Amino acid sequence: MTELDLKDSKRIPLVDIFGPTIQGEGQLIGRPTWFVRLGGCDYKCFFCDTDYAVDPRTMKERGTPRMTAEQIAQKFLHLAERSSVRLVTLSGGNPAIWNMGPFVLAMRKAGFKIAVETQGSIYHDWIAHCDYVTISPKGPGMTTENSFEDVSLFLTRLGESHVGHLWGVCLKIPILIKDDLLFAERIKVLGDIHGVPLYLQGGNRFIHPSWYDTPGRQSDDPATLTMLREELLMGLERISDMVMYEFPDLTGCPILPQMHVLLFGNAERK
Repeated sequence: MTELDLKDSKRIPLVDIFGPTIQGEGQLIGRPTWFVRLGGCDYKCFFCDTDYAVDPRTMKERGTPRMTAEQIAQKFLHLAERSSVRLVTLSGGNPAIWNMGPFVLAMRKAGFKIAVETQGSIYHDWIAHCDYVTISPKGPGMTTENSFEDVSLFLTRLGESHVGHLWGVCLKIPILIKDDLLFAERIKVLGDIHGVPLYLQGGNRFIHPSWYDTPGRQSDDPATLTMLREELLMGLERISDMVMYEFPDLTGCPILPQMHVLLFGNAERK
């Protein structure tokens, strides 16, 4: 495995550290974890559920601090020192933009398992030192910036770092429209080549302000949460039907809800 790059010169926007809460998606769904959310992203998605971690103007308005990876590690370990949850998930935005090598080393020394979520567009060697890697490319229902070639290169480099063994690595695609399933079929081919499982994730289009602008839909209202759950579950049913009857190559892929949204709605720190 490649060595960790411990250069710690660039300051990273730290959007939030929160938890422990449950992981709502992918291979670790339902698993208690801490989250370290970093700012900045090379994608611009139509239905971004963390736009506050992507838009530079919003981050500036919120006073998002910039810290080195080592400082972020120190801050996290101080917050989590009394917790029995020993898993931390790096999220974003796209955390792969930054060199988190010093953070990963600090987590290793402190006995934490490390997960990272990224769309697979940028590769850093520190990613190979994480215990769990979720690669979540976005289909046409989310963005026009998806790249089959980027994901292929990401998996190849990760495989080289692991000497071909990719335990703990998965692919995950949010599904909003039928074309996302066509995109998933192409990505599954890559997963099969590298021995990496693919998860299909029910998408969440209900983060857009227009959904809450409808009379009677207040984002913090219990009735709205009930309505949101119903919409998400109906979407999951539609995805399941399409996979079973129109996409036979995807029937071996788990179809998952966004568990955190079902439980907490679109709460920012869940």
